[in-house]
Amino acid sequence: MKRFLLCAVFLFIGIISSKAQSLIVRRATKEYNKLHYATAAELYEEAIADGKTDSSVYLRIADSYFKIKNTSKAEAYYSKVEKKSLSESNLFQYVQSLLQNGKREEAVALANGSGTQKSERLRNIVATDYKRILSDSVGNKIYFLDFNSGFADFSPCTYQQGLVFVSSRSKGSLQQNVFGWNNTPFLNLYYIDVPSFSKKAYNSSDKRREAGMAENKSYENNLHADETKETSNDVNTVGYYGNYFRGDNTKLGVSKGTVVPFISEFNSKFHEGPVTFNAKEDVIIFTRNNFKGLGLKRDNNGVSRLNLYSARKQSKGWTKPLLLPFCSVDYSVGHPAFDRENKYLYFASDMPGGRGGTDIYRVEYRNGDWGQPKNLGSIINSDGNEMFPYVDPNGILYFSSDGHGGLGGLDIFASNFAKIKNVGYPVNSNKDDFGVSIDRSGKKGFFSSNRNRNGIDDDIYAFTHTKPIFFNSSIQLLVLDKITGKPIPSAEVTSTFSLCITGADGMCTFEAEPGSTYTFTGMKENYQNGSALVQVKEDMDHEVVMLYLENYSSTLYLKVTDRASGKPLEDVNVKISDMNSNNLITENKTDASGDLRKVLEGAKMNDELRYSIHLAKQGYLSKIVTFNYMIQKSGEIPVQDLLDVKLDKIDLGIDIGKLIDLKPIYFDVSKFNIRPEASVELDKIVKVMNENPTMVIELGSHTDCRSSAQYNLTLSNSRAKASADYVVSKGINKNRIYGKGYGESNPVNSCACEGEVKSACTETEHQLNRRTEFIIKKM
Repeated sequence: MKRFLLCAVFLFIGIISSKAQSLIVRRATKEYNKLHYATAAELYEEAIADGKTDSSVYLRIADSYFKIKNTSKAEAYYSKVEKKSLSESNLFQYVQSLLQNGKREEAVALANGSGTQKSERLRNIVATDYKRILSDSVGNKIYFLDFNSGFADFSPCTYQQGLVFVSSRSKGSLQQNVFGWNNTPFLNLYYIDVPSFSKKAYNSSDKRREAGMAENKSYENNLHADETKETSNDVNTVGYYGNYFRGDNTKLGVSKGTVVPFISEFNSKFHEGPVTFNAKEDVIIFTRNNFKGLGLKRDNNGVSRLNLYSARKQSKGWTKPLLLPFCSVDYSVGHPAFDRENKYLYFASDMPGGRGGTDIYRVEYRNGDWGQPKNLGSIINSDGNEMFPYVDPNGILYFSSDGHGGLGGLDIFASNFAKIKNVGYPVNSNKDDFGVSIDRSGKKGFFSSNRNRNGIDDDIYAFTHTKPIFFNSSIQLLVLDKITGKPIPSAEVTSTFSLCITGADGMCTFEAEPGSTYTFTGMKENYQNGSALVQVKEDMDHEVVMLYLENYSSTLYLKVTDRASGKPLEDVNVKISDMNSNNLITENKTDASGDLRKVLEGAKMNDELRYSIHLAKQGYLSKIVTFNYMIQKSGEIPVQDLLDVKLDKIDLGIDIGKLIDLKPIYFDVSKFNIRPEASVELDKIVKVMNENPTMVIELGSHTDCRSSAQYNLTLSNSRAKASADYVVSKGINKNRIYGKGYGESNPVNSCACEGEVKSACTETEHQLNRRTEFIIKKM
């Protein structure tokens, strides 16, 4: 009927559509500000369908979908907004949506490519030991438990012979309170006896879940969370839209037991969340919305925070729940967990002074008295959200985080308080994984995840783990360059199930199981792989192992020889500089074989080298050559095969023009001005004199015998002085070069023609006498 009416009043729509759209957006924004994200998303969808498509609408609808865990639609709407318009929070949710939708490469590209300082948080969530996390699937199994309903079931806690857990399932009443965040029932506490678990055919669970979904059709396509702003204490900040992971389809049935509401005094009409019990199970701490009487207590922003309540079991039953003294109406405190000795209570909170988002805290507990909460610091807490703490009987802290690197969403981490470790796949998935409970062996327990049935709700799983999370023994790998002996940073070291990246000190630390043998492989770009075999003794506590890698990238190789004899020259000083950066690469002397090798640290394939190589040896003509080379393969680069690195022996009185590629210097007839082609040759002399700063040269000019002897002497003298002056003008000290004209007095042949003598020489023979010589007079 609605579609028919729209068609009937088509002409009128043009008049009222703008107003109608603004009304829809205002209604949507009002619901959004009230944290009613499911309703807000529906209204924004209606506005978008009517043509309201500005970026503010896209951002709010994307945020709404992310809050109710519809990451597919959150991603779709974030992608419609220009990246520069996305805040840090938007980018974080966009990256998390991509991760949870199985688009890791896109998430990494977005997190690393945002180009702003605020992206450090984003880079942290994708900078993870991804291979190691996935490798932990070996020996791990998880089991879907058949008492899960069609609603949210999560955060199991052992109690008596069974489990107390949180659920939004029906309590059997005709009417249930509905939570506006996503139009689902409020959360309550339930209990089931679990005397034993047996692996059996999975017959009833799917039907049970379908029945649960049928209990209230209006919830079938909706999601859940809790009524606080987005913090780690929001009991249902975890939720929906997950995938099956390998192993998820293994079912574990419950041999006995029926799910029943937990103690009625602890279930209100609002949210009740995760619980913990002391060792005697006569003290309970549980999470609940802060309320008084029939209504919620709210902060100045109208938000009802989560708080912790305690009760004690007495002979006549449980006492009335009391608010813990460190709770507040202004911030949330929830997800309690006693340690094994009941000395400390761990919890999650967004109280002022944290690192960002929500952090894990602990507070001392003494005979019912509470100390001051303390933040667990930067090892545990990140710029993201840390929540759902749990301390196992061995003192290992487990918690969930979206701020440390993981597979996506919330991942479960373990910590011995010195470091943290992602517990790995398949316990962790690219969805939300949280609410863990583990037995004393550290090899089995329970946890919650929203990966199942396309993320419709949270479910409880059992798991087995063949090895403990942390071992007492450790192996420290020190990765070194085989040639230089220096530590190699950022090298990748792998063992059977682990991967580590070396720090600036070249170190990597691995936990080790006593009695086991490990093979470690070290890898680094431009290095050959290296390996080390380590057998861990039963009584070993810690061992340091050297692992050497040989650089095979590029080595510059020079062999310097005597030009005349071809023999290698020892003690040639070789100075190599990078002409691009003006950095000195090396300055060293050749060995007895005339060789010098230099490993080009950091050089990679297709790098273009542009080096200046200065060669100097006493008694030899020094020289500077320019080396241009593109690295096409690894190994040695033989410079002597590509450049002339032979040296010429110097004798006083030798013409250096014969040692270098110097062409004849010509002058115009009866002229002594320097022609352009002559300046090119004289520049070569300048270069040699710069390379040999102690050299003193006599620049001698000679003529043939034609014209008078006096004329030729005067002309040659003028030419010699003009040539010497040119060299001085290029920066050579005038005391190091002087010009002298010899006229026709020193011919190199018998072409004489003075007086009446007529020379029979050819023009070519006369040309040999017309020459300029550069005679070394002093070194």
